[in-house]
Amino acid sequence: MIKTLNAIRLAKAKFHTKRRLTILSLITSGLLFGVLIATIVIANGVVTSLDRFIKEVGGKRYQVAINANIPTNKITDKFNNPSHRTIDEVRNFETQYRAAKSKQYQAQGLKYDPSEDAPALKFDEFSNKSEPTKYQVTIDHSSSITKQLFSREYERWAKSATNKTANLIATAKKYGSTGYYPSPNSDLFYKFIDTKLVVDGKEELKDWVDSKLIYDDNPISSAHYTGAAGKLTDKYITYHGRLKGVPVVIPAAHLAKKFAGRLGVSPQPPADDQARVDWLKQIKTKASGFTYQICHRNKVEQDILTKIQQARNELAGTDSKDSNSSNANKSKTAWVPTDGAGLYYRLPTTPCGDITIIADKRTAEQKAEQDKQNLLKQRQGEPILPYHQLITMQVVGVSNESNTQDDNGKDLIGIGKSILAARPFFNNMALIPANLYSRLPTKQKLDNIVSEKPDILGTLDLPDRLAKQFPYGLLEFATAQQAHRFMTEQTTTEQKASDSSKPYVAEQYGVNFLVLDELARQLRQTITIVAAIIAGLAIIIIWTTISRIISESRQETAVYRAIGAKRRDITLIYLVYALMLAILTILIAGIIGMGISVAIDQVFAPKLTAIARSSVSIIGGSSQIKLFAIDKSTLAQLALVNLSIIIVALIASIQPIISNTHRPPASDLRAE
Repeated sequence: MIKTLNAIRLAKAKFHTKRRLTILSLITSGLLFGVLIATIVIANGVVTSLDRFIKEVGGKRYQVAINANIPTNKITDKFNNPSHRTIDEVRNFETQYRAAKSKQYQAQGLKYDPSEDAPALKFDEFSNKSEPTKYQVTIDHSSSITKQLFSREYERWAKSATNKTANLIATAKKYGSTGYYPSPNSDLFYKFIDTKLVVDGKEELKDWVDSKLIYDDNPISSAHYTGAAGKLTDKYITYHGRLKGVPVVIPAAHLAKKFAGRLGVSPQPPADDQARVDWLKQIKTKASGFTYQICHRNKVEQDILTKIQQARNELAGTDSKDSNSSNANKSKTAWVPTDGAGLYYRLPTTPCGDITIIADKRTAEQKAEQDKQNLLKQRQGEPILPYHQLITMQVVGVSNESNTQDDNGKDLIGIGKSILAARPFFNNMALIPANLYSRLPTKQKLDNIVSEKPDILGTLDLPDRLAKQFPYGLLEFATAQQAHRFMTEQTTTEQKASDSSKPYVAEQYGVNFLVLDELARQLRQTITIVAAIIAGLAIIIIWTTISRIISESRQETAVYRAIGAKRRDITLIYLVYALMLAILTILIAGIIGMGISVAIDQVFAPKLTAIARSSVSIIGGSSQIKLFAIDKSTLAQLALVNLSIIIVALIASIQPIISNTHRPPASDLRAE
């Protein structure tokens, strides 16, 4: 019986008999398996790195922006083309509405004027003229009575609705949700509407009547601020000192565009990704604790400024008809701000200063009419006295969120940027961290500001008192799979909401983690297919080489038999030989695979890291793209590859070993 050590020596000696074939086989199979190893390592590195960025941006949480899917069309559909019965119902509601309002006024010692509320029905010129006159009408959606009627319909629907906030929380928990955060915080949001930026200590009064600012995508210019739960803004907070104003988190691009000079940064981001990362870090550092001022003027003062501007425009139009006359020049130099109805003002000379009445030349009729309008406004809860306040805002955090679209998506790099880019749930609003705002001294809070409420809850198509019963915020999940399952089974998209029976409308918040998760899944599938092809080719080469070498070793087998070696001894020699060939293949493949992985990582990882860091919402994060990443999953896959090489080598040697050891040694020696 041949000892194992001797079997190893004999197997080693066999490498010299078919040297060229052996070397060629080792190089070819080693190269193929090396490429396979590199593919596995790099692919796992990409998936792991992307997952790392997702967790850093989301704070290891997966967030879903969600609101209730309100079947508006079904609720108010009968009013679009009202039947006779519906028209009668509307008239009956209007009668009850006016009667109830009249009683309310009487209780306050006032008389209700029916002209305060436009009728809910108006004449429809396109109606069927053969119908009775009282039915040749349509709904007037601008009427306050109609709005109350719709509110009643919503209330009726809401009583049996099963997609309220409480329902959402209970349902989401079944899918593993870790929390629900209602946003925006309406108490904060409503306080930050009627404001304008004070630049270099100056207030541009014309901005109050410039409608273009309404559509400005920069929240600093358009005064788009919203309160947000601290848990959603904590990841952006950079300033932890004493607050000098209302805390705010603003996207870096908007800060740079508006305050480039004061911050000492470029107003536009550089084209190079690494330079953009440095630019973002610079803004984050310099803007931390940065303060600026905004001026709030209530609707009364805004109306005054609008009337003054209109009067000024009318005067300018009159003067332009005779621009060469001395009267025109005189009127321009002697012009005093007026609302065109007898009131003359002194405009403020300081930022957010007083608009002072300096003369009242109204007629008695004009004053009486104004008093009547003021009384009506008071009844409706609208302000009648002018009010303004200079507000200091302080930047406590900077994000890289933006709705701005660029050229992303034209190539693989662009697609990657688009996937990683964070598009805010709050539509380019600057965020007011509710937890920090609550710490402000009373004198710094804005409790005296009463601004016109925006239709922020209009997304739900519900009156405010009803909207508060329904979800409008963010859900959190521990894994992307939980979020994906919840969204698939319980939600629809904004585009499909009207035709869907799903109870909620949702989209991803922050990074596109579902896309990344799907991308990782498809990447793994692709790797599996590629790996199978590469492994198949390598296996064929190993199998062919071992089978051929052992098959052509009949004379050696005969010699072993002639000197007394048993079949099991010969089998051991050839199995050791096959095992040694497999181990050499593994070593060569490992060296080639790791070499390729390291080289690709060194060349591309820094660039990819810069691209990722310039795209995600967190500025100055520590996450990196590591293409050469060895983790438990990678080791398991590499172990499987190595094991497959060994198994194939051993199996490939079995058939020729059996064939050789069962041949008569005399005939093989005679052939020699």
